Amino acid sequence: MAEGERLAEVLDLELTKKIRQFSTGMKQKLGLILAMMHRPELLILDEPTSALDPLVRKSLFAELRSVTQQGRTVLFSSHSLNEVESLCDEVIVLRSGKVVEQQSIEALRDRALRKIQIRFDAGKPDLQVIPPTQMKVFHNENGDLAGTWPGDIKPLLRWIDQQPIEDVIIERPDLNDLFMSYYTELKSDPND
Repeated sequence: MAEGERLAEVLDLELTKKIRQFSTGMKQKLGLILAMMHRPELLILDEPTSALDPLVRKSLFAELRSVTQQGRTVLFSSHSLNEVESLCDEVIVLRSGKVVEQQSIEALRDRALRKIQIRFDAGKPDLQVIPPTQMKVFHNENGDLAGTWPGDIKPLLRWIDQQPIEDVIIERPDLNDLFMSYYTELKSDPND
């Protein structure tokens, strides 16, 4: 089976229709197949998942992971940080055509904040024993505490274990929040 046919099968594209009968999603699949079928060493894709349904996206992600496992490089642009987080090893943030950030995905995750919500059984927590400067508290009333936590979560979990907790929610670090805060900081840059 030729590589183009294999990719058409992977991306669920019927090759018997005329292109003028293709939907936007079908045209996107065709463009991906044409870009990938020659197995280039460097694959550059601009918003490759636009107009693709979730199942086809999943197949495309698996295909792109396979490409990188073969030692080839994939460079793609995306406005979806969920895609970036699930696929990328390295992230470059562009603003007005200029590189404003280049980090490994792990370094970015380490900088991202976890959102924390805690409901205490009775009264307010002893905020004096929270590991210093790590937790930023936004709300602390009537036994409800909300804030953010950077980096290693183990000190927070040790502190929580010593408190009278009714409920706790700790969200994964969110790259979208990190990106938005970084972008907001950049907007105030007079050189931009």
